Amino acid sequence: MPREPESERPVQPSGPMGRDAKTWLKLIRQALEHLYDFPVLERHPLAQLPGPDPEHSVRLGGQGLRRMLLATVEALSPAPGTPVHAIDARIFNVLHLHYIEGLTIEETARELGLSVRQIYRELRAGEELVAGGLSERLNRDDPQRITRLAEHPRSMELLVMVERSQKIVEGLAAQRGIQVVLGARDDEVTVRCDPLLAHQALVSVLTAALQRASSGVLEVTLGSAAERSTLTVTYDPLPERPQPAALGSAAAGLIDQLGWQIAWTEMSDGREVLSLDLPACRSVLLVIDDDEGLAQLLDRYLTGFNLHVVAAGSGPVGLTLTHELAPAAVVLDVMMPDVDGWEVLQTLRTQPETSAIPVIICSVFNDPELASALGASYFLPKPVSREALLEALRAVDLL
Repeated sequence: MPREPESERPVQPSGPMGRDAKTWLKLIRQALEHLYDFPVLERHPLAQLPGPDPEHSVRLGGQGLRRMLLATVEALSPAPGTPVHAIDARIFNVLHLHYIEGLTIEETARELGLSVRQIYRELRAGEELVAGGLSERLNRDDPQRITRLAEHPRSMELLVMVERSQKIVEGLAAQRGIQVVLGARDDEVTVRCDPLLAHQALVSVLTAALQRASSGVLEVTLGSAAERSTLTVTYDPLPERPQPAALGSAAAGLIDQLGWQIAWTEMSDGREVLSLDLPACRSVLLVIDDDEGLAQLLDRYLTGFNLHVVAAGSGPVGLTLTHELAPAAVVLDVMMPDVDGWEVLQTLRTQPETSAIPVIICSVFNDPELASALGASYFLPKPVSREALLEALRAVDLL
């Protein structure tokens, strides 16, 4: 049975942190249901609470509440390799599809192959987990936990993401007397990104354009060229609008994290154009090493390159991510507990779907001949320098 709609009148928290469990849960549900409706979030009782860093912000605010909700949902993401029908995976997927990606209950049920009754059951369980998680975050002086969300990239159709984001901003567009239309587009444009971060970034971009546009038509076009895709938003601007045009710091941070680039230009006829430049397919470099510092080091070395570094802390996790992400190349340590790098390499080479992926053995044991005999594409000795890494990636045709 579908849940009855909540009252439009906001429920007030009992006490500064809404300690009454039912009231707190009801507030969380209200906030999740209006996750991308900024005016509602800004007026929401939870947005009036003190933020986790009182010296930085007197109140949480609508943007802060949205960031904390997104981070709290993301924290429920199951560990790599978790079966899709496991309870924690089902709860996370239901929360993500319904509240983050904006699918209806029925669409979520079809997407996951579950009944509507099951979707509501997992949704209620997920809401309780979010309520507990957000309460913990508001009691913790740890604002850095929500400044940068973890990425789980996969190939996504840009048109599908834009259409979902367009649905989210329809209410704001109607309030401002603006019609959002999709103009010329390439239906085959695919980008590799985290759908959670990309969805929020696209919603923020469309919202920013709507806030600068006068009544009329706001046209969104999609295109692709070479290894990049472009989203443009064209509109007649308000006579009095903030200058220079810019996104808020949170949205700008998401754009930067995704590796996208944004620019505003003014046309000769006075119209404004917001352009978003996206890598058509950001290649994944999977680093399998029980020392997470190696992945962080390689990520710094590859700043400016169109590569996304993903870390796997063990051999089994690395094998699972290799199948899930289809990386352009794998950097593989040898000395790891339980399953060592040699075993991982042999497994990758004996499975048809991974046999052609270049594998770079990265080890303090200087044994390139053995690595080659077992099927490695290149040997990279530790400690790793930037020049040696770039040479290895060129050798496997990744750069």
